[in-house]
Amino acid sequence: MIKIIPVLILACIPAFLHGQKIEVSITPTINNIYYYRFVSGGPKHRSKVGIGTTIDYLFCNAKKLNFGFGFSYQHCPVEIIPNLNSGDLIRHTEKVNLLSVRLNSVYNFNRNLYLRLYPSIDFQVNDESDQTIDKQSGIGLSAALGKHIPINEALTLNIEPKFEVHNVISFHNESLHNKLTIVGINFGLVFGKRSQGI
Repeated sequence: MIKIIPVLILACIPAFLHGQKIEVSITPTINNIYYYRFVSGGPKHRSKVGIGTTIDYLFCNAKKLNFGFGFSYQHCPVEIIPNLNSGDLIRHTEKVNLLSVRLNSVYNFNRNLYLRLYPSIDFQVNDESDQTIDKQSGIGLSAALGKHIPINEALTLNIEPKFEVHNVISFHNESLHNKLTIVGINFGLVFGKRSQGI
């Protein structure tokens, strides 16, 4: 009986995915920290390269607008550069690792182009007491403009430049918190039968 369970699961996957798609993606990123308002003093921040990966579940239909949800993990290093006001701080790199749950909304244009908007609930999974970057657990906002490149009837490659700002609404009580800001190019493989939607 136990041996039959994996066979039943595999047999049910095509029916389960009817009208839905799963996207697995990887994103090289450039990361930095900003306050988005004037702040004097404190160290400077320099952009560094990071990486992210995402699994999205997409509810698709024949309409232009589709929805879904996903989970992502991002590794985001940022270089900290001291100045005259930084005291004993030395030049170093700090890392922000985020685990996120996100809600997808995708609007499809003609010629396989699409716009993706997704708020996210972010949790910083590394907690270093000496880190100068504020904890980035909070609500983030992201946008991407991409293109579907069909490979076959059941597989599509998505390429999308994206822009993300995390910690827009912080889960912590800082009155002035900095925000992890990410730009990158997302490469995603979408599994599921092609339709007018994503």
